[in-house]
Amino acid sequence: DLFERNKKLEKGQTHRGELVAAGDKPRNYVGVTEKLVRRKVIEPTAKVVITAGPHAEQPAIVISMPVTDSAPRKDDKVTLQLISSGASLTLPYGALRLYTHTDAEREDAKRKRDQDLLEEEQQRSLRKRKRPTAPLTWVIQPGIVVRYVKDGIHYNKKYKVVDITSPYDFTLQTPTGVIEGVGEDEVETVIPRENGAPMLVLAGKKKGMEAVLVKRDKDKEKVTVRFPGSLTKTYAFTYYEVCSL
Repeated sequence: DLFERNKKLEKGQTHRGELVAAGDKPRNYVGVTEKLVRRKVIEPTAKVVITAGPHAEQPAIVISMPVTDSAPRKDDKVTLQLISSGASLTLPYGALRLYTHTDAEREDAKRKRDQDLLEEEQQRSLRKRKRPTAPLTWVIQPGIVVRYVKDGIHYNKKYKVVDITSPYDFTLQTPTGVIEGVGEDEVETVIPRENGAPMLVLAGKKKGMEAVLVKRDKDKEKVTVRFPGSLTKTYAFTYYEVCSL
């Protein structure tokens, strides 16, 4: 008899580990061939779904909750961490439910829809593109990182150059594919934040040479670099003339 067996659990554990028939609603009996499992409950580290408020239907992880000898009350405060943003918040126990297999399937379906929409938008954007007619003035090589500044879903994102297609354009690698036929006027140089980071000189007398960042001046939009083999001599360039490698 499950009722009697659950009564024998240690005090305070009944609401956290009742024995129930596997795959069934709670009941006080079990068939001879049925398996017994512990009922899943909301507890620290459990994955839950918020059911009310501005974060409704968002999944979260339970960080902490009151420790009592009785079942949690609806107004007990539970500390959570949102999976989507990592933000912490506190909500009443009654505004939560356990994350289920159905929730996982729903999330997978949403991710697939979002990915399909992203790829569709990317393909639509690429179909509208026109090949650049102005020749490249920079000395560009695969491996440099640039910021894409043309309007669209890729705006203001950093991508790596993977191929020089012609004297007029090059190809960028994105998380979902590539952007082909990119012109010089569609990107900006990216300057590393950390001293010692590798860079490539794109213009000027030293164009095509690799260097190491010594200092950056954000206000003046200038950098100081050092070339391999030189321990003391440094050179100054504008943000336009160098790029992260």
